[in-house]
Amino acid sequence: MNRRCTELRIADSASNFYLVMGLALAAGLEGVREQLDPGEPVNVDTYTVPDTDLAERGVHRLPRNLGEAIDAFESDELARETFGAEFHTSFVQLKRAEWEGYNTVISQWEREQYLHLW
Repeated sequence: MNRRCTELRIADSASNFYLVMGLALAAGLEGVREQLDPGEPVNVDTYTVPDTDLAERGVHRLPRNLGEAIDAFESDELARETFGAEFHTSFVQLKRAEWEGYNTVISQWEREQYLHLW
């Protein structure tokens, strides 16, 4: 295929579709307004390429967990501008509490992996 296209594959079924699309549209419009260059396509399986090689290509990984995603969202000026300061702050607080709650749960995998050591 020799066509140019953009795929938004970062959102999953756990996300709020309306928030994802709102921010995706805002980012696209900012890119058009600012005449941002999206760069060359990344046509490799990035899971098989070391981070150092990706960094040399200017490719950065997305947050790997909710905690990293919250930090990225909190520091993102476009997100704050798009959703408004009050919603942005409230959403960060809500998601940070969710992440902290998640981190207090001991999973079955952790029990199987580590309990026998003690």
